[in-house]
Order: sequence, then C-alpha cells, then structure tokens
Amino acid sequence: MSINASDDGFNWGTSGSATAELRVGEFHAGPHEVQGWLNSFGNADVERLSANRWRVRRDLVREPLLELAVTKGLDLLLLPPDWRRPALVGFDGDATLLAGETIDELAREAGRFEQVAAITADAMAGNLDFEASLRRRVRELEGLPESALDRVFERIALNPGVADALRALRAAGALVCALSGGFHFLLDRWVAPLDLHCVVANRLERRAGQLTGQLVGEVIDAQAKADALVSLAHEHGFAPRAIVAVGDGSNDMPMLAAAAVGVAYQAKPRVLEVADGALYGVSMMALAELLLGEGTPADEG
Repeated sequence: MSINASDDGFNWGTSGSATAELRVGEFHAGPHEVQGWLNSFGNADVERLSANRWRVRRDLVREPLLELAVTKGLDLLLLPPDWRRPALVGFDGDATLLAGETIDELAREAGRFEQVAAITADAMAGNLDFEASLRRRVRELEGLPESALDRVFERIALNPGVADALRALRAAGALVCALSGGFHFLLDRWVAPLDLHCVVANRLERRAGQLTGQLVGEVIDAQAKADALVSLAHEHGFAPRAIVAVGDGSNDMPMLAAAAVGVAYQAKPRVLEVADGALYGVSMMALAELLLGEGTPADEG
C-alpha cells in the first residue's frame, strides 16, 4: 500500500500502478493453491510468468490473496512491476524478528505479569494509546534487577528462519534494520549476529543495578517506526520502490504502509489492510526467497 510518509512530498509505494508481480512460496503447495484460485480470472488480468510468479491486476487480487494466505498458511508477495531487489528492509522486533514479547517476559521476572497483561488488554481495547500503555507497563518493572535482562535474553529466541533470511538479504546488498516498539537492551545483542545496520527501539532507564520503571528518551511508537524507515531511505538515497517493511501488529501498520512492500508476518487480521504480502508459512527465509527471486545468495552457497 502507499502513503505520503513524510511532509516533504516523498511518496512511497506502488498503489498508482495497476499491475504487480505476484510471487508465491512453495510451502503448503502455494503455487498450486494460488493458480487454482487465479484460474477464475481472464488473461487480461493474470499472466503466468514462471512456476511461482504471475503478473496480476493488483486491485483485483490483493485482498482475496492475502485472505488465502491466512487460511492456507501461504507465503506470498505483491511486488512493484519494476521490482529488482530490496535496498532497505525494516523489521519489527517482538513477534517478528523475536519469538516473544519482551515486556511480557520482563513482567514475569518482576512478578507483575497479570498487571502488565491487563494494561495491554486496555490498550488493545482502544482505551490507551501506545505511549501511555508502554509507560504504564514499564512502571510495573520498577526495582527489577538488571540481571533479569540477561535471563530474558536467554529465553527469547529468534523466529524460525530469521538468521538465514537476514544473511541472504545482507549478502544481496540490502540494509537490514530493527525498528521496534520493544527495547534496545535485547535487540542490541543481535546487531552483530544478524549484521543489523541499525536498531531503533525504546530504552529502559537503569540506576544502581535496577530498572527505575522509566524510559529514556523519545518513545518509539508506530509513527516513529515509519518515520525511521523514511529517514533511513532518505539518508542512503534509496529508491522508494526498493523499501520493504515487515511486522505483525497494529503498531507496525504505518511502517508497512510507508514501504513499497509492506509484509504482514503471522499478523493480526487488521494488519492485512495495509499489507502487500503475507507470511503464514513456517520460516522467515521465505521472505528472502521471494524478495530476491531465484538464485538467492543462500541458495548459491
């Protein structure tokens, strides 16, 4: 999808184009499932390019294809018609790169999980915005020893295929960043192993070996994540059509909408409203395979 993601007229996305290139992953016999569904369209709307690639009318197929991905557990992307390779890929942190929610695990360590879960439910019901919700949850962590951060890091693993996917994207020349409403303390530890170009996330205040229950600096919310993606693209002079964002929740929607290719990863249904692709298979590696096409660096190795 496409929005004007900044005030300076830098327009993103491909919603002005009637066509897109559809790529479908192999998991759950994806190409066969999709071809069966596409057979209902005429040749003017759908053209098969290869075993797992089609040229399609984006406005006709986007919503039903994303629904098909959810129901069948498929991986698929709708790419700009002039797609080459990604220049910048921005990933959400919790539940996208990481197989868990950091704030929940910190709350368990503090013995305040139920209190934090209640605040989260209040936010999801629309009674609190993200910043207010985050600050209230972080206040529940006051007094938590810094040693608990190490235990949380040990418990939260990467999602399946993340390391291989990021390795392939970096080998293809893309910059890869974590743009998260989560926390620096955890994501910073993955900078070297994942070769992340940058991390944009929230910072927990610490004093005398404990968390104070406060944040340091600007709160990284949904808009801040989208703004960071735009700023990185400007900084490096990347073409808008080469920008990708990946996330799972409503807090990722502005970032996904700001990218040329916004990808919903195991996402809540609402996220599909702004998505150009969906990953409901078993491995993040499908993202790299679909973005890079045949002969990704990982395959060639």
